[in-house]
Amino acid sequence: MKQGSINMHRLLPVLAFTMQTDRWINGPLHLSDCWKGPDMRRATVFFTACLLAAACVTRPAEETTVPTEPADTAESDTDTGADVEDAVASVASTTAPDLEPMQVTGSLTYRQRVALPADAVVSLSLWEHGLALYVPEPFHSETIALNGRQVPVPFEINIDKWKETRGTMVRLEARIADAAGTLLWTNNDGTAFTKEAGLVDLGSVRLSPEPEAVVTMPQLAGREWMVARIDGEPLLQTTRATVRFGEDGRISGNASCNAFTGSFKLNAGILTIAPLATTRKACVPQLMEQEQAIISVLQTVSYVEIDETGLLTLQNEEGTLITARQGAS
Repeated sequence: MKQGSINMHRLLPVLAFTMQTDRWINGPLHLSDCWKGPDMRRATVFFTACLLAAACVTRPAEETTVPTEPADTAESDTDTGADVEDAVASVASTTAPDLEPMQVTGSLTYRQRVALPADAVVSLSLWEHGLALYVPEPFHSETIALNGRQVPVPFEINIDKWKETRGTMVRLEARIADAAGTLLWTNNDGTAFTKEAGLVDLGSVRLSPEPEAVVTMPQLAGREWMVARIDGEPLLQTTRATVRFGEDGRISGNASCNAFTGSFKLNAGILTIAPLATTRKACVPQLMEQEQAIISVLQTVSYVEIDETGLLTLQNEEGTLITARQGAS
């Protein structure tokens, strides 16, 4: 309970009324007699009544309030304006179309059935695309460690502030390299598409061998190649198999028992060989089996490579490969 104060304006009339009533009932009260007999009891009752009257007219303490200075109107207006701007910016950040995300999906693949090294890494980058644009670097890039996975390699790219780029077109550049950084596969000039919010599915993105590793006609044609191994296994002893690519697009050779001939095309490092015509000489079963393996690779070849040592590798879609070394020109 809060401490109060006596309201004298109310107490004085009560005291006067109490004293007058006592005088009417008991006669005058002399203070010199207050300590004697009945007058003492009378005085005690009188003063008790006064105390009760004082308690009844006690005024509770009024709560004091500290006046506060009025806020600076200019500052208040400024703060209010800032709050409004923050609120508008907050709403804009959630509704502005410039911040709508774009998701680009697809899968990387290539036609050749060539295994990637276990430590291969995919690099994906998005570039502004347009004839009049000079773009020194991509506006988004990321990598995917394959850890032994093979193609097709699915990918999903999420971009938030893609509309900050110029123009209306975007180009995806994809690379696959080994752990040493040697480029193995690429989509050359990239895959262009129209930039827009939401999902952009590029489907299958076809990769080609790294341009510097692409076999050219001068490297392949005009010489005879001596087959050395089939899937890593050497040829049968005392047997010989050869392949010759002509500069005129003709292919010929000996598959172990029978001679063969046909035509081929070499385009951007991709070798295709038309159905071959062969002689029909019969040989021992082991030799015929070896010959069939060589003809099968040639008829369905999908990958050709000549390494730094001059070793020629031909591989078909089933993954079977033959290797050969240069013979006499």
